[in-house]
Amino acid sequence: MTKKSSRNTNIFALDVPPGQINGNLRTAPVVALFLNPGFEDEDEQVFEKEDCRILLFEQIIGESDFPLWFNRWRKWFLQRVKLDGMTDEKIGKNVSIFNVCSYASRDAKRLKPSILNSLPSSQAAFYIPLAVNNFEIIKNSIWFSLLPVAVGVLYLVLAKTYWFKIPFMGVLISLACFVISAWIINT
Repeated sequence: MTKKSSRNTNIFALDVPPGQINGNLRTAPVVALFLNPGFEDEDEQVFEKEDCRILLFEQIIGESDFPLWFNRWRKWFLQRVKLDGMTDEKIGKNVSIFNVCSYASRDAKRLKPSILNSLPSSQAAFYIPLAVNNFEIIKNSIWFSLLPVAVGVLYLVLAKTYWFKIPFMGVLISLACFVISAWIINT
């Protein structure tokens, strides 16, 4: 974990696993859209535990129930998605959260559009539809074909610096695939 003084000066808590998805996105009949996960001082002890960090990284896949075991998130989540006649556990199984920004912050009011638009996750939101619908643009532009490589390098640095072995290996494999793809596109 980083020192509290450095975390307080940064907008994002980068040593916290990214939280784009919380809950079972694949099967949840209700998906709530929020800006980004929050971070409070009391969360630090949860994120310092390796087993908790692993469980939170598993949330990225979108196949696990909402992490009701995380007390502060449980309280926050249930206040916003309480459905009549459903137990907390049933809500955890039937409601998923998708965060526009995957990085946790202490104060979402500090997240300006200029910051959000420069994040790799925002760039991917632009790039994927471009790749699917207008592949010729990517094929004819060295910049667009190398963009996933640049983003992959950024994520690799984040994974090596702040996360742990499993996400690092996953990012490394993804980066290798992006490098191979860029090479194939440009040769």
